[in-house]
Order: sequence, then C-alpha cells, then structure tokens
Amino acid sequence: MGKPRCAICGKPMHGVDYESSSKSSSRPERPYGGYICHRCLERGIREAVRREVSKTWSS
Repeated sequence: MGKPRCAICGKPMHGVDYESSSKSSSRPERPYGGYICHRCLERGIREAVRREVSKTWSS
C-alpha cells in the first residue's frame, strides 16, 4: 500500500508516517484532512469565498 494521494490533484499527501500509525492519528486536524492536500483545500476555499462575494455584489 503506497502513500495516500489527494482526491483532487492526485499528488502524494505529506505529513505523518502512514505505515506505522493508525488512520485516526495520521490525519491532519483540519477540514478534509487526509483526503485533500493543503493546496487544493486553499484553492477550494478561495473559490467558495469568491462565489459568495460575487453573489453579494451582484444583488
């Protein structure tokens, strides 16, 4: 079993040594930790904020 990969970009996840620890202890404590890399999460948050701001400005 290889290193876990990001669900969006497919790059290997960085962080804790996954072979020697349980899944609950190797997950970062942030939204989508262990499923999406920090870059994809940041990109998603920025897009969501931009969508919300454009909604408020257009109405």
